[in-house]
Amino acid sequence: MVSILSMKNVTKTYQSGDDTLLILDQVDFAVDEGENIVITGESGSGKSTLLNLIGGLDAPDEGEIFACSQKLTSFGETVLSKFRNEKTGFIFQFHYLLKDFTALENVMMPGRIRGDKQKILLSRAGELLEKVGLSDRKDHYPGQLSGGERQRVALARALMNAPPLILADEPTGSLDEKNSRLVEDLLFHLTEESGTTLILVTHDPALAARAGKRYHLHAGSLTRK
Repeated sequence: MVSILSMKNVTKTYQSGDDTLLILDQVDFAVDEGENIVITGESGSGKSTLLNLIGGLDAPDEGEIFACSQKLTSFGETVLSKFRNEKTGFIFQFHYLLKDFTALENVMMPGRIRGDKQKILLSRAGELLEKVGLSDRKDHYPGQLSGGERQRVALARALMNAPPLILADEPTGSLDEKNSRLVEDLLFHLTEESGTTLILVTHDPALAARAGKRYHLHAGSLTRK
């Protein structure tokens, strides 16, 4: 198997007043291409911090991070921005859709940032909205969509540039059970269909149970379950 992610001796701390909080303590973590991984842990254990480091949204105090054959810990912000746009897709608990843009325009946004042509953008975004069951809602604005629909648009947006790595932080945390299961099914199906690697953080035991591999983060240490 080919590794898509490797973290070596990664340490991350935050300052809280006079106290230094140890969030990650010399974490070693590796993920192969096409795997789906779930990370569990209590609130405040550092799960979101770990995802932010993997996605280049934050930098470790110590250690090295390699993702998609690139050493993230050697990059400046300009290169990291390009990495995030082309190599990763983010899905958060809150959808973060742009309220003044339609569902179709929101899905198109990563490709627009990359500089893709309009014809390609429309075709790809339309295809993704069809896959998440929202073709008939493509011209609706986020305020006209239900919570589950908004999260499905966010999923389509994350897949827009066909990134090799999807990072999902509590993607069903704000949804009712019916919509949670729908988004969950789509997330696993679409990433598996495209061979995309999925790293997912969740408190949901049912969601965690579907993963190929499970890890638990506690007291700064990441262990295989």
